[in-house]
Amino acid sequence: MATYNTEPFAIDYHNARLSGFKTEKTAKNKIVFSGDSMIEFGQWQDLLNNSTIISRGILGDNSFGLLNRIDDIIGLQPKILFVMIGINDIAGNIPIKVSLNNIGDFANQIIEHSPSTKIFVHSILPTNSVHSEHRAEFINHYNKNDQVVALNNLLKSQSDFLKFTFIDLYRHFTDERGNLNSEFANADGLHLNTKGYKLWADLLNSENYMTKK
Repeated sequence: MATYNTEPFAIDYHNARLSGFKTEKTAKNKIVFSGDSMIEFGQWQDLLNNSTIISRGILGDNSFGLLNRIDDIIGLQPKILFVMIGINDIAGNIPIKVSLNNIGDFANQIIEHSPSTKIFVHSILPTNSVHSEHRAEFINHYNKNDQVVALNNLLKSQSDFLKFTFIDLYRHFTDERGNLNSEFANADGLHLNTKGYKLWADLLNSENYMTKK
């Protein structure tokens, strides 16, 4: 029987960043972005021209890590909460149904303890090992795009039941082979470049996600 590790990657960094969150002076009822490195690396205040946006992204995080730090996010009582999580689950061989359950539990707890929060869950993005210069570092992330599709399909199909709005970024960032489009990827074939983050922000603005009631 396959086993998997529930601990986020880079656990020391994870804990240090979480400790840093606890010392930040932040206001409630703001827009919050939460998730893994895809969230952390985004300069959301600049991208979306909103100096009050709060980032709760942590490099290497997975759905277990996000769920375990939910009290920090609940404490912010977000007006709008954007979530992206799951690629590190796949890299860590966490079954996609387990990831879905964790994300569903996360959403349910937000709804219970911060009922005015509007929750948006992003699809996760595929990877691209073809153009990568760091294949060894992220070897467990590559060549699992079928699982990316499977998790995204579950998130989309279960979004009404789990009471969040699903945002499909996947189709905008994928090339004809189902890989992360190199136009939007940085050298590791996993994370986004500046153009990729601009596209992401443009999509959020074009669909008015930032102002939805």
